[in-house]
Amino acid sequence: IGMRMPIFKKQKDIIEKRFKSELLRKAMQYQMVLLGTSPGDTPGIYSMMNYVDYVDGVWYPKGGLIKVPEALTRIAKKYNVKFMTSSPVRNVIVENNVAKGVLLESGQTLYADIVVSNADIVHTDQVLLSNHRVETDAHWDSRLLAPSAFIMYLGIDGKIPSMSHHNLLFSKEWTENFAQIFGSDKKWPNDPSLYICAPSKSDDSIAPQYSENLFVLVPIAPGLTDDEETKEKYADFVLTEISKYFNVPDLKERILVKKLYSVSDFKRDYNAFKGTALGLAHTLTQTAFFRPNNVHKKVKNMYMVGAGVNPGIGMPVCLISSILAYKRIEGITHAHIIPPIEPISQSERVI
Repeated sequence: IGMRMPIFKKQKDIIEKRFKSELLRKAMQYQMVLLGTSPGDTPGIYSMMNYVDYVDGVWYPKGGLIKVPEALTRIAKKYNVKFMTSSPVRNVIVENNVAKGVLLESGQTLYADIVVSNADIVHTDQVLLSNHRVETDAHWDSRLLAPSAFIMYLGIDGKIPSMSHHNLLFSKEWTENFAQIFGSDKKWPNDPSLYICAPSKSDDSIAPQYSENLFVLVPIAPGLTDDEETKEKYADFVLTEISKYFNVPDLKERILVKKLYSVSDFKRDYNAFKGTALGLAHTLTQTAFFRPNNVHKKVKNMYMVGAGVNPGIGMPVCLISSILAYKRIEGITHAHIIPPIEPISQSERVI
């Protein structure tokens, strides 16, 4: 089956061959941005994402996406996993090319038989394992990064009947918008595509009655300057566009809560290289065995998981990377499905 997948065709070409409507073409191509790549650069194999979305559907955990890591945390604690939060790591301790533990910024040393890094892959290579680097600065600078994001978290007084749970506003200047995100002349999009999630349409537990909980995402280029003045000005611009499209002229006046999050925030909170929101883009030369492996090339007992390594971007895919790391650690080389630890209760079930 794998050999029949359109690996060497571009996703854009596949979609445009099968759809004549410009609106449908945009709808089928836009999710590639959330995979970190322009449709014109995305290998055709990722067309399978269209199948997953439109056949299996989009799933939402009751209570918000936070319920997924909360459920994983509860399971881990049942097996005596200890969590240390707000404990940044200075570097991985390596002796004779074997990972022995980590040194925290506080000066505390934690020894371990195996070290698994879920940090940004560039940060892991350049900082955490600076004396055992696999790649040069020039290598990482030459990689195509997935977009960063300009995000608004909004609490709105009153309902917005014209919105659905998922809303997409497409750029009219489609090609120019991608050039501003992925091209050499990166800039804040003047005609952006917007994704607006209003989960309060489906889940009344995440917003007060007669209110809306909105998540607004604008894909932007990594590395952009985003001081507070710039973010506020761009937020005003985006809110104006949303007000017009959804016919909510008093939207700005109805904002009860507003938090802006962008390039510098991804750098600060996640050590994200150049402030990318997602990691390495899914181009042909950054896919499958071309993507960084889950096993470190130089340091024994050192493993990596997350968006920067195989298989790639997105919460479900990052969880698969942890399964791959588990298989490498256990020496499993055949197809292996991990059985569920316990049945999921109805209250925890994804809806």
